[in-house]
Amino acid sequence: MSRTPPLGRGVAPFGTLLATEYGKPVAVAADTGADLKTLPLVAAEKNEETLQTTAELMTDGTVKGRSKTTASGPFSVTLRLAAAGIEAGGRQQMAATQLRKLGWAGTGTYDFDPPRDGLVPSYAITGFFQLEQRPDLLDGKAFALPTGLRLLVQPGEFLLGCALAIRRTAS
Repeated sequence: MSRTPPLGRGVAPFGTLLATEYGKPVAVAADTGADLKTLPLVAAEKNEETLQTTAELMTDGTVKGRSKTTASGPFSVTLRLAAAGIEAGGRQQMAATQLRKLGWAGTGTYDFDPPRDGLVPSYAITGFFQLEQRPDLLDGKAFALPTGLRLLVQPGEFLLGCALAIRRTAS
């Protein structure tokens, strides 16, 4: 038996597990005997993620914006863990790092409640960002819209990633 606290400890509302724990077998022990059961899968309506980004292209070629990520269930645990990491790494530094990971240069910051306070079923992080000046954005050419300060996987990435790993193993 491991004495290491679970990864979600301190940031998960009561009754919420990490996404990887749902559907796993568990041993149930009682005075009357023991049995092997399976944890239920998480209900879709209790595991939601929303990302809303508003971005404005300024006349000098910079982009200013705001991203709000709201999550419930296991996604809220992941988001609270992200908030704890942001607190440890510094809100502005972590925002700039996240923008770089997403392929954009710029600055930003995050705003959120302490991840361990008020462990309610949903949690939100708001990011504010400004991308470096890119005059080419004003030339009328096509470009990918910035997703802003996205913290969780995009819908489908989680499942597609699993499918790609299985497909690579099979070939």
